[in-house]
Amino acid sequence: MNEIKNYTKIRFERRNEVMKNIVYWSKVIVYTVLGIIILIFQNNLLNYLKFFVAIPTLALSIEEFVFFVIEKNYTKEMNDFGSIVIKIVLSIVLLFVDYEEIIIICVLWGIMVIITATTDLSKAVHLFIENYRIASVLEAIQSIVQIFLSVLLIIDPIEHVSLHIIVLGIEMLLLALKSVIKYIYNNVIEKRNKERLA
Repeated sequence: MNEIKNYTKIRFERRNEVMKNIVYWSKVIVYTVLGIIILIFQNNLLNYLKFFVAIPTLALSIEEFVFFVIEKNYTKEMNDFGSIVIKIVLSIVLLFVDYEEIIIICVLWGIMVIITATTDLSKAVHLFIENYRIASVLEAIQSIVQIFLSVLLIIDPIEHVSLHIIVLGIEMLLLALKSVIKYIYNNVIEKRNKERLA
């Protein structure tokens, strides 16, 4: 009986791992393709800008929301949970804004980026406290630059939207790169832990 239970458990864990890998690498491919499309066709994206901003933000925010609910961290880190909910709401609102309302689109975009960047900035502080100095400094610099550019976008949308589109394309590629690095790092750590237990 125990053997059947163990076999079922192993099969479930393997299936879970396969599904995680499929979702993971699908995200990497999507981010990479989106980043390349945005950078190549940046001058022709104004009519479709809201989709390129809202859909990736909505997808990421829903993923974070599910993680918080599953891990039950929403009571411990209410600020992060609140920012995720706000981004989901703003992304949905953005999808219903007329594509010609470029100023409203840019303001909503700027607000969403500021929310994300301030959350990342607080994470950078925690990383610094935990002695991850290089990672914390890089995270902090990226967050401060994002906040600065987003403030410019909100203040003068028409002037800075072109620059922000380029930044969006670069961010998509960086998201893909970060995901790959995280995947490799997690695999290395897992392999080392297994070797220690063996």
